[in-house]
Amino acid sequence: MLARPAMNATERDAHTIPASRFVVDGFRLLRRPGSVHVLTHFHADHYGGLDDRWGEREGEGDIWCTPVTAKLVKLRLGVRVDLIRPLPLGDVTAPEGAGGWTLQFVDANHCPGAAQALFTQPEAEAAAEGRAGKPRRYVHCGDMRACEAMHTDAALRAFVGCDAVFLDTTYAAPKHTFPPQGESIEYCAHVVEEALRRPPEERPLVLV
Repeated sequence: MLARPAMNATERDAHTIPASRFVVDGFRLLRRPGSVHVLTHFHADHYGGLDDRWGEREGEGDIWCTPVTAKLVKLRLGVRVDLIRPLPLGDVTAPEGAGGWTLQFVDANHCPGAAQALFTQPEAEAAAEGRAGKPRRYVHCGDMRACEAMHTDAALRAFVGCDAVFLDTTYAAPKHTFPPQGESIEYCAHVVEEALRRPPEERPLVLV
């Protein structure tokens, strides 16, 4: 596994897939002609640099993301519809301009529409590099919350032993110990239920 800088860094290595034209969550980077942009999810530290002028400047092309993220990019940022390329979870595609590389999204268990991105080099290109039968494969996790379902996900299992994993390690330190997601959800639901049982004048004000 390769260590990478923080996802909001301007360090190009944190956002570019080696030997490919893919740029992941790197909309503030210096634009380069021919880039194929991927957005893992709709959080500001990942879509920063996207706006309603996207496409007017050199190096600003199509944006590949999940259908949920695509709707948010259009509605909240005003990005032109013709530049947004929704790709459903599990589908595999070879984006135009990617030189035959394929892209697949799998669930990241983060926010609505969040995905991990799987990249595979074309066989012919791999053979030309002396890697016949062993094309480059990369996993970019975006923001991912590990869960049991990921252990059995066929797409992720196929990438065991891949060339590199781009992993956001914000909460990887041992001091960050969180309860299981299901337990947290159950606790929050219990707190809300208890609050709603109180008289209206005693209920807490919840701001979303």
